[in-house]
This record gives sequence, C-alpha cells and structure tokens, in this order.
Amino acid sequence: MGLLVLLTIVQVSAAASWPQPWVGVHVTAGNATSLDRVRHSIPGLAKLGVNALILEVDYGFQFASHPELNAPGNITKEQAKSFAQLCRENHIRLIPSLNCLGHQSWAQHTAALLAKHPELDETPGKFPDNQGIYCRSWCPLNPQTNQIVFPLIDELIDAFDADAFHVGMDEVFILADEDCPRCKGKNPAELFAKQVNDLHRHLVDERKVEMFMWADRLLDAKAMGYSRWEAAINGTGPAVGWIPKDIVLCDWHYAKRTEYKSIPFLLSKGFRVWPAGWHEQAAVAALLVFSLAQNNPRMVGYLSTTWGRVRLDALDSFVPTKMAAERFRPRPEPVEGAGATSKPAQTLDWPGLRGPTGQGRADAAKLPLTWSETQNVRFKTEIPGRGWSSPVICQNQIWMTTATEEGHSLRAICVDKESGKILHDVEVFRPETLQHSNDFNSYASPTPVIEPGRVYVCFGAYGSACLDTSTAEPIWKNEELKLYHMEGPGSSPVLYKDLYILHCDGMDVQYVAALDKQTGKIAWRTRRSTRFGFTLPPFRKAYGTPLIVEVDGKDQLISPAARRLFSYDAQTGTELWHVDLEPPAYSTAPVPVFADGVVYACTGFEQPQLWAVRVTGASGDVTKSNVLWKFKKGVPLRSSPILVDGLLYFTSDGGILRCLDAKTGQPVYQTRLGDAYSASPIYADGRLYFFSQDSGSFIVKPGRSFELLAHNDLTDGCMASPAVSGSALFVRTKSALYRIDKASP
Repeated sequence: MGLLVLLTIVQVSAAASWPQPWVGVHVTAGNATSLDRVRHSIPGLAKLGVNALILEVDYGFQFASHPELNAPGNITKEQAKSFAQLCRENHIRLIPSLNCLGHQSWAQHTAALLAKHPELDETPGKFPDNQGIYCRSWCPLNPQTNQIVFPLIDELIDAFDADAFHVGMDEVFILADEDCPRCKGKNPAELFAKQVNDLHRHLVDERKVEMFMWADRLLDAKAMGYSRWEAAINGTGPAVGWIPKDIVLCDWHYAKRTEYKSIPFLLSKGFRVWPAGWHEQAAVAALLVFSLAQNNPRMVGYLSTTWGRVRLDALDSFVPTKMAAERFRPRPEPVEGAGATSKPAQTLDWPGLRGPTGQGRADAAKLPLTWSETQNVRFKTEIPGRGWSSPVICQNQIWMTTATEEGHSLRAICVDKESGKILHDVEVFRPETLQHSNDFNSYASPTPVIEPGRVYVCFGAYGSACLDTSTAEPIWKNEELKLYHMEGPGSSPVLYKDLYILHCDGMDVQYVAALDKQTGKIAWRTRRSTRFGFTLPPFRKAYGTPLIVEVDGKDQLISPAARRLFSYDAQTGTELWHVDLEPPAYSTAPVPVFADGVVYACTGFEQPQLWAVRVTGASGDVTKSNVLWKFKKGVPLRSSPILVDGLLYFTSDGGILRCLDAKTGQPVYQTRLGDAYSASPIYADGRLYFFSQDSGSFIVKPGRSFELLAHNDLTDGCMASPAVSGSALFVRTKSALYRIDKASP
C-alpha cells in the first residue's frame, strides 16, 4: 500500500439537505447544442419526479485554465450558469461530470486531454488510431495529470454552481501498463485507489463538494459473477477497501438478473449505493426490485442512464426513467382504521407476452376488482379481424396484431392508451398462399414485443418485422424463418439485449433463431437436438415461447419444445442442457415459470404433465439427475402456470383451478372455476386474475385455501392474456380491447 495515503473519512454535508430517494438521470452533453436539447427536457423530468441529473460534460466546456482543449461549440460559462438556474427552479440537483482516468478515447477519436497532452497517456505511442483497445487511460502517477485536470474540474463545479461532482472512473482496462515508465510493475488496485483518493482530497477536502463515481472497477468480476464490463478482471477490485466511504458509488447493471451481488456487497462496505440501469425494461424492473429489497438507508435511489436511447430533448419520455420515478413516487399514508395498506408503485409498461418478467407478474396497485360492460370500463375499442395476440404497452401506446381477409392481410394495430382511439392499423405482410390453421387458432396469435420507439411483430412462418412506433413504418422485415406450423403460428418472440429470439418448431423443421434487432438479419440459428426417430411429423411441432432467466450468474434461454425441454446460451444459441419429456409431449404452448433455481414447465398435448427441473449446475442431459417432481393431473394445454410465494396455480382447459406446493409438487387445493381457458393468468395488486374463453373472469386471493374475490363477465371471452399498466387492466377479448380501471364511467 505504498502508493496510498490513508484518509480520515468524513461525511460531506452538501447532500444533507438533499432529500432521498434520488431519482436520477445520466446524460452526455458534450457541446452547447446538446445542453440546449437537455434544457427542453428539464420541466418534464421534474414533473415525473426526477430530482437529480448527472451531466457528463467531459471536455465539452470552454475552459479558461486550458484553452488548448477547447473546440468550437463548447458550452460557455454563461450557458452553464443558465442551465444550473433552470435545474434549481425545477428542484433538480445538478451533478456535472468529467470522465477521469479511463475513457480518454472512443473508437478512433482521442479525447482532448490526451490529444493535446500525449505525455499524460498511460500507453504513450502505442495503439495507433486506437486500434486494439477499448479506450485510453491517463497515467495516474504523472504529476502533471492532476495539475491539469483539477482546474478543469474546478471550472465545471463553478460554472454549474454544483455541490457535487461525478468523476466517472468506469471501464478502466488500461492500467499498470508494461510500457508506462511510471506505472510498470505497480499494483493496479493501488494505482486505481491513488487516483480515487487524489480526486477525493481535491473535491471533498478542498472544494467541499460531494464525490460520485461508477463502481464497476471496485468489483471483482469472478466473485460477483459479472462480465468484464460490469466488474474488473485486471486486479483493481481490492481498491474498494482503500478509498473513503463517503463517496457515492453508482453501481450500473444493464442485464436482467435475479441477484445483483454488488449492491449488498458495497452496502456492507459502508458506501452509499446508487443503482443504475439502462434501457431494457425487464432488467430495469429486476434491478429496482432487488435494490429496494435491501431495505437499507444507504441505498439512495435509482439512476437511469440513457446512452443515446432517447432524444436529449425528450428525456422525460424514456420509459425506464418513468418506471423508476413511479416506483419512488410518494404514496399516501395508510388511514388508520380504514383498512388501507401502502402498495408498492407500479411499472408503467407491459413489453411482451406475460409482462416485464415473462411470468405474468405485474408491479401494480389499485387495480379494479369488479367490472362489467357498464362498470369500471374506460374504453372498449372494437379490433378488426381475428387475432389472439396479447396487447403490449409502451408509454401511451398499446400494440397487438390481427389478420383480416381470412389471413391474407397480416396487420399491426396501435391503440391510444388513454382514449382507446386506433392510432395505426397497417398491413405488415400479405401472403398469397396460407398454411392450414385450425378453427381454434388465428393467423395473428404470436404476441409482439415492444421497447421505446420500436415494436416487433411476429406472424410465425409468414414473417417478423420491426416497426417505428411513431409512424408504423417498417424498419426491417424478415421472411427467412420458414417452417410448417400445421395448425397456424403460436410462438411469441422475446428480446434479449440486441437480439430478437423466436422458436420455430414445425412439423418439418425444429430450431431456435435469433435476429439482430437493429437490422433483422439472422444472428444465430440452432437446430433442436431432439432424437425423434420414427416419431410422426405432427408430434414434432410446438408453439412454445422462451423464458430468459439468470442461472449461476449467466443468462439462459429456457426453451420448451416437443419431446424436450431445452436451455440455451441466450447470446450464442449454444445448447446448455436438456430434459427428455415423456411422450407424446408435443404442441407445447404454456410459458414456463422460474424461481429459486427451478423451472416449472408443462409438457404439451396428450397426457400433459407439469415438471419441476432444477437448473442450477445443469449441463448436458439432466433427465435423470435434475427432475425434482412431475404432476400429471389437470395440467393446462394452452394457458401458463403462475408462481406466487412458493405456490403454483394453473387452470385445466376445462376450468379446474389447482394449487400446488412448488417445492414438493404436492396438491394444496383444487376447485372448479368453470369455463375453458387459453389466456394465461396474471398476479397483480396481491390478486390472481384468470380470464376464460367464454366471457367470465375470476379473481382469486393467493394462499393455501381457495378464496374467490370476484367473478366478472364481459360480452365475449379471451384467447389473449391481459396486460397491466399503472392502475388499469387491458383486456383483449375475441372482438375488442378494454381498458378496465376504477371509477371509469
């Protein structure tokens, strides 16, 4: 620890008056034009409930101390002060930022500091045009570095009237380089900690402002089970024990996980932690839930990073920011004696089949309990054609698909979430010839997936397409994923990072494919490894939808198919493990559910069963080793099970509701609801909602004994599963879309 100077840790008073939770947004604004665009978003962000803004300026300011770094169009001091005043007026804490140590280049562009002062480079003269590296670093042992950088930081603090500063420090891959005359052979953790402590002395001790930084280089990738982006593989992790505890650590995660080990780890070290997510809504929801579950006052809120996913002048439209703001929105206190309870805030969107988690769970409050054609219905919009796809919701839009002209016009429909008005009704594909589809199915049964600005629609073998949600114009179309469904399309796609993933299980071919969601081109395609032998073609098809889960720190694509349950690496399509199901096990449609390292999956038509499979540590054929139990009575053919507090609930196609103990597979109760079921249930607001094909809906209280809370009827039944947004249910019947919420006329 020869490089380190141990500090007396003091708490900064700057934030003492700034209320928690901090609902923050991070944006980059490297010139005056960008800053002006962000300005237009400030009132809207404040209205959402955002109260903190990290403004990454880097070298985009007109510096007086080092004018050699300046470029035309940089932010002036006057523009910075005006922007700071606007933030104060809107009660948003402004935290300017300059990336320190790492991120001193991007692609072939070297940032101003090292471009003008190459003597500060950790790797001087190496990597021409930045080839072969992610980004450059400055040398933390060069005495000139701090002499130049600290005045830059001071100017930003003064110009933006800031009481806090974010120093970056993320993704530092180049450190202790063998060609650096000062750092060669040094301990990377000590070098990293030295730079942090240098910055802390200047910011906290001298300038009396609060210090923020990214946390990834303070984490050991192997110990956390993270990638090299989220955590360090070059030995900087031990620095977490050598830096002051009053630094606020912004712990960023962009992938959906069941556990984010770094959050409790950093909290246990005494730091305040500001979890940060990006654009994938399921990942944002998972990070919010896990963070809040820590129930720790040093978990200070949520930071929404944008990284080009939303226009700077429309930051208040970014769905992940809305999700966080809604989650932390103050709620009325319970009224003593009135039976009121404090409900968690809800997420605003329903991005795909079975919602944000893919398992039918909605983080919602104040949903209606009773309704009819004349009670608690905000709108009823007739949907033309025939389609069983479930509605998906993003911001103020609801999308679904339909087929008209007996299937020859495959269409996407967008409905305004508030008014019920049809905004778009566009033909996506027009097949000249059609495969057979049975009377029970439709040509528009797969459910779309949606994210801000884009909706992805699927019609099975007839094609997939990505549409611009503002214009309904196609961004791309793909008609390469061919198969013979026999009974019509049924598998719904999922999004994973930059991939659009779809099952293609026909009579003739069986495979899983991933498209690049930006271009629609095939990224990977994996043929099913099932040994069908003499199995007749109709018994090889399936209509399943995958579920993405995190197992042992890695994402897996749980993939039900005919005769086998598979798991694949979601990024590459590599098969990880499989379970051979008891024949006939075909035409599988229900979506699996997952918890505590166990997948619960239905096997398909004829003698349907529900299997519990332990997936932790699974590899190869785990049929004999990892199947925990099987249940063989009244298992659904089409609707999916739902898992709540260790209990599995499902309805048979004939209307028998069963509850099982998820750990043992033993029955807890069964009762007849009546009607028939294809739509999958949802769990929201502490209730289970079941929608039948006939017209009825049943609301049941979860628990080890059956309690029916309500039975409601509409004029038509449901083939599609419902969606939830805010305090409203969105129910697509065979003919119409309903918005159901309390106190509707």
